[in-house]
Amino acid sequence: MRKKSSRGVVAVIIVSYNTRDLLRGCLASLKGPGRKRPPHVVVVDNASSDGSVEMVRKEFSWVELIANDRNAGFAAANNQALRCTPEEFILCLNPDTIVEENTIRNSVDYLRANPDVGLLGCRINNPDGTLQLSARRFPSLWTLIVEMTGLYKVAPSGWTIFNPWIVRTNGPVDTDVVKGAFFLLRKKALEVVGTFDERFALYSEEADWCRRARTAGWRVVYFPQVQITHLEGASSVVRRNSAKFLLLESEAAYFRKHHGNLMAILVLLLWWTGALLRVIGWLGVWAFRRIQGRTTAHSLERLRFYGLMVEWITLRPFREPSRLP
Repeated sequence: MRKKSSRGVVAVIIVSYNTRDLLRGCLASLKGPGRKRPPHVVVVDNASSDGSVEMVRKEFSWVELIANDRNAGFAAANNQALRCTPEEFILCLNPDTIVEENTIRNSVDYLRANPDVGLLGCRINNPDGTLQLSARRFPSLWTLIVEMTGLYKVAPSGWTIFNPWIVRTNGPVDTDVVKGAFFLLRKKALEVVGTFDERFALYSEEADWCRRARTAGWRVVYFPQVQITHLEGASSVVRRNSAKFLLLESEAAYFRKHHGNLMAILVLLLWWTGALLRVIGWLGVWAFRRIQGRTTAHSLERLRFYGLMVEWITLRPFREPSRLP
């Protein structure tokens, strides 16, 4: 018996903020040369200033566009579309992704065949085709330590205690968290678990949703038989309100919500210690390069960044949380 098409039962939600060219590539991949018609796509633009809204209106008239007049945050923008999307399956997708032709169809077929799975993630590739880590255990103090120290990069593949990420699997595997770049939700699970927690302005909203889904009895599955390419930037602009500090804010909020205030304080203390050690290390690198007469631009940039991180964590109790631009 022929499988039903995923067409008409899946919606794709993309939140955009100043990602015009990346968004263009993502939307083009969703339409694709082999598709007679694209899926239902909703783009929620968070007050971009780079012409993203005009580009979508001009080049992708088949896309439903929600143009916000302010940056509402990633979670809130997704929720705008989630609350008015009736499809059986909903894919929250990053704008800096390229989706292969059969990825959505095959993912939906897997969810149809496994009704106890509330959320599906796929294999995510870097632009060079290498694996981008995207499925993991829930964050904990131990996982933070192994990630900050780099233990997960050097530990043997079988030593899962030192690596919270799924690196190799021959098929679908249950996991705790999948990366939000490709976040395929079952509508029935969404109705039980609820939408994203808007206290997470950026980052950690997927870990929070996965924890709530697992608590409600839904399975979270990593499905590497389908894949996308993620054009994630290597670094962000060094500034006091950079994405890195928003990540720290969200991570502390996650631990506060699920493990209490003391755990959130311990997480920030761990980040502070790690940042201070990096300041000392990069100060040594800068001094060594300067003595040798070599360029010090990179080491100075890293020194400044971690110095700002130490300052941000130290002064955090005395100021308002980091805000979105």
